[in-house]
Amino acid sequence: MKNDLYKHPIHNPPSIVEIIGNVGKGKNLKTDWQRISSLQTQAKVLIFLQENHITSVEDFADTIVRKNEQLKTVTDDIKKAERRLETLAVHLAHAENNRQHKAVYQKYKSLAPKTDPAALNSINPFTKSKATREHDAANRKQNEYYSKHADAIQAYQAAQTYFAGVMNGRTTLPVKDWQNEQKELAAKRYVLCDEYYSLKDEVPNMEAIRWSMETLMRDEQSSVQPALARGQAL
Repeated sequence: MKNDLYKHPIHNPPSIVEIIGNVGKGKNLKTDWQRISSLQTQAKVLIFLQENHITSVEDFADTIVRKNEQLKTVTDDIKKAERRLETLAVHLAHAENNRQHKAVYQKYKSLAPKTDPAALNSINPFTKSKATREHDAANRKQNEYYSKHADAIQAYQAAQTYFAGVMNGRTTLPVKDWQNEQKELAAKRYVLCDEYYSLKDEVPNMEAIRWSMETLMRDEQSSVQPALARGQAL
């Protein structure tokens, strides 16, 4: 937008008063509602100009650059916060599964057959038969327990696999730190979003000013060129 304003030499740049007045003209004010809407636009534009200390075309162009930079920074910060919030949500979900299902998993592991391998491979038929029966019975019991608690066991195992990949060897989960960071980031994201929408709300005002400036400068150029042509003819 700044380049648009500067792409042609500016002769007698419009004053702020002229810009605001031209904003109020609109294109086709045929109804009372349109006139009221135009007055409201003028008021918003005036407030925007005052709040941003804009007193010239150059000030406005610089403000556009600054607002766009602010919008980009805020947008990037929101995305960064959201990515981290997503990561923290996954951390905490796995941490909760780890806490909630640990006892079930430990019980499942405790049911694993404990038969002596030597007994299972004994040349004594009686010893081998007894060991095989005990092993099969324990295995059935563990499988039955798994069938009843498969979701919990799988969730715990998934949590263990996940943390093995992200904790870099640390065994203690900083759950409280994650919760605090999540709370702080959520509050920060709220503030950033509020700033983002505030900046976006200024776009119509900037567009109205830009339209007014371009219209006035275009009219100025239209009046200058015939005058130049007449001068050259003389």
